[in-house]
Amino acid sequence: FTEGPIDFYKSQIQVQIIKSRQNADYKPPYTSVSACVKATWQQSGLRGPFQGLTATLVRNTPANAIYLGNFEMLKAAYCRRMQCSQADIPGWVVLCSAGLGGVTYWLSIFPVDCIKSAMQTDSIVRSERKYPDFITTAQKLWAEGGIKRFYKGFTPCIIRAAPANGVMLLTVEKVQALLKQG
Repeated sequence: FTEGPIDFYKSQIQVQIIKSRQNADYKPPYTSVSACVKATWQQSGLRGPFQGLTATLVRNTPANAIYLGNFEMLKAAYCRRMQCSQADIPGWVVLCSAGLGGVTYWLSIFPVDCIKSAMQTDSIVRSERKYPDFITTAQKLWAEGGIKRFYKGFTPCIIRAAPANGVMLLTVEKVQALLKQG
């Protein structure tokens, strides 16, 4: 429940940058994250930053199971093959296992992420929303471009997935090992 609001504010600010680059006459509604938080609170109260929460939950629940499940499965397969314990896994194996886990995460849920992003970058004014709920958003995205619309931005996401997820979980594993030592 913390990722949804953080992602919402990040998305609201990012979409302003994109719109500004596409249209020189565009006037961003927020000058800062705090201005976005204030406007959202004034417009929608506590519910405001949870815009798109259903899509976030639909995305994260299976995707994190796939991501972390593949990560652990690949490490276990290495241990079986090399007849070693989890503590003996080299860093490069953790890096590669986490990277592949990250790629499977995005391969499994990218269309749902597109739905989530459309909902979170939509207007904070409920009556002005083009994408008011999960099902309507999916239908409208399909109408905008069929299956291709659900994979907009897929290539850069996949290119980023392996190194970003690899480094992240390698760091987690190394920090956990250090904490266990001392």
